[in-house]
This record gives sequence, structure tokens and C-alpha cells, in this order.
Amino acid sequence: MKKITLLLSVLAILFVAAACSKEKRVENRLEGNWTIAKQTYTNGWFFENSWQSNAGTMSFDKSGNVVWVQNHSGGPTETFAGTYTNSSDVVTMTFNSEVMEFKILKQTRKEMRLRLYTTYVDDEGNEMATEVTFEMDKD
Repeated sequence: MKKITLLLSVLAILFVAAACSKEKRVENRLEGNWTIAKQTYTNGWFFENSWQSNAGTMSFDKSGNVVWVQNHSGGPTETFAGTYTNSSDVVTMTFNSEVMEFKILKQTRKEMRLRLYTTYVDDEGNEMATEVTFEMDKD
């Protein structure tokens, strides 16, 4: 019985260590400047199934700060400064108290793909959803 308990304890420690190491790897790969090569909108009311190239940048530093510059097609550029945290599969960014969770779909040292899924209620009381995918290259 003691051997089974010991074996289960060792397996639990290994599982926790593997999860922590993946989280740290994501954190290390996030750090730096990323160019948003393509931004795709789906299921949205206004931007339904559309995309934009050269959509801006995201910059992450070691201290947990993020700067997101959005280039709008034919419109002004907007800059948002905030903070971020990450788990092994989600990057959580906070801008002026607004929390956004980006699912990590792919991440290598030079490429990253994130998905942001949001819901909101329109002026007529209908619940709407927007999904935005960011395909990024590291500078």
C-alpha cells in the first residue's frame, strides 16, 4: 500500500512540474514584439467573416506589461497599454479594467496564433458573439 501511495505522489509531482514548465515556456516565448500579420473576424455582426492584414503589433515585456497597437483598415491607429498573465494555454490581458482572455492556438519561438472570443448584447437585446483570430510573427 505504501508503494502505491509513493508512486501516486511521484506521478502527481511530475504532472504539476510538467504543467509549470509549459506555463514558463509560454511566458518566455511571449516576451518580445509580435507583428499581427493577419486578424480574422468570424461570427461577428459588423465584421462577419472578414480579415485584415498588417493589423498591428503586440509587445510583451518580462514585467507583465503589454502594449497592443491596432491598425484599422482605412482608419486611425489605436494604442492600448495594460498588463498580462499566462497559463499554459491562455494569455489574459487587462486594459483599463477590461479583462480579455486569448486562447493560445499555436505558439513557437517565431509564430503565434491567438483566439479571442467575446459575447455581448446588441441594442435590440440579442446576445451576439465575436471570434477574432490573431496570426502573429515575432520581430
